[in-house]
Amino acid sequence: MPDVPPHEPDPTRTGRDAETAARLHYYEEHGKVVRREGSPADEERARVIRAAIPAGVRSILDVGCGTGLVTRALVADHEVVGFDYSKDVLRGAAWPVVAGDAMRLPFRDGAFDLTLSTQMIEHLTDEELAGLARELTRVSRRYVLLTTTYRENLLQACVRCPACGRVFNAYGHIQSFDEKSLAALIPAASVRKVSTFQPDRVVPRFIFTLNYRWLEAWPYDCAILCIACGNDRFPRKRTGLAHLSRIPNLILRLLPWRPRPTRILMLFEKSPAP
Repeated sequence: MPDVPPHEPDPTRTGRDAETAARLHYYEEHGKVVRREGSPADEERARVIRAAIPAGVRSILDVGCGTGLVTRALVADHEVVGFDYSKDVLRGAAWPVVAGDAMRLPFRDGAFDLTLSTQMIEHLTDEELAGLARELTRVSRRYVLLTTTYRENLLQACVRCPACGRVFNAYGHIQSFDEKSLAALIPAASVRKVSTFQPDRVVPRFIFTLNYRWLEAWPYDCAILCIACGNDRFPRKRTGLAHLSRIPNLILRLLPWRPRPTRILMLFEKSPAP
């Protein structure tokens, strides 16, 4: 089993601006309420990941593992360490876990056969993405495996904070990826596998413009915490003109539509050392 030194996150470290601190607080609060039971979508994601793991991989670091909705599907056949910023999401894990900063992984170079980050990178700024990519590559002996949202319309789950007026994605997503942008994250490695999965319908942008901007029908049921000011109080029911959003939503359900993948997986292999 790879070494797992004790490590505590330091949210007060230098270089954290107010908005970044608010987002870190969001992750901590999310860890207190996040679900711990897997869904069919989680099971599909776990199957896709298991199928992509190359033969011979024994040790895995799962960065941003959350409550282990995917991790638990890997522990039967691999030595897995879970890593997350929030201590709350790690509570009760039946496998080794470490809490800390993913941009400063507390492991030696090449400590794991494969490093994994699933449905995490869409939450990160460009600077954080670069730092995570370096760390995932550094502590991996050979492979890096990523999954994230695929060509996501970030407007789809936006809400307006009633306290500060900031419009933000309720799930904390600030990045959207396709094959090219995902491959560019780890340019020093070769892409060995790409697959897309979890098909869903594509909702036209005008529906969001109509519901959000004109009718004020923001999807507040998704919101936990404002990423800008930390507000955690959001209206849960439609009021006023927001009730009219039921009409375009009903029309949308009746229209024919073609599903498209909403998630992408990419497996990288590090270039051998000279």
